Amino acid sequence: MTTPSRQGDTHWHLDKRVPVALLLAIVIQTVGAVWWAASLSARVDALERAWLEMKTHQGRIVRLEANQTAVYQRLDRIEAIQRRIETKIDRLLLGRNRGRN
Repeated sequence: MTTPSRQGDTHWHLDKRVPVALLLAIVIQTVGAVWWAASLSARVDALERAWLEMKTHQGRIVRLEANQTAVYQRLDRIEAIQRRIETKIDRLLLGRNRGRN
């Protein structure tokens, strides 16, 4: 077992040869890393909230798309009926015009 050369030398201490600039750089680097991690966490939280909001709207969007498809199908049927009515009206008017001549 080794014995310390001086009494009380068993505790950790900072040597005077360590430059203050190095300590300051380490502190600034640590603060920067913590700041970056906090901003990253805030961004992830915001993305999670947006994702949850989109997930809740997903069902509504699917239903709206189904309704839109049904509306388009009804519109197509209405347009087909309108064309048939126009064709019948044209034939009726043509028949009346021929009868007058």
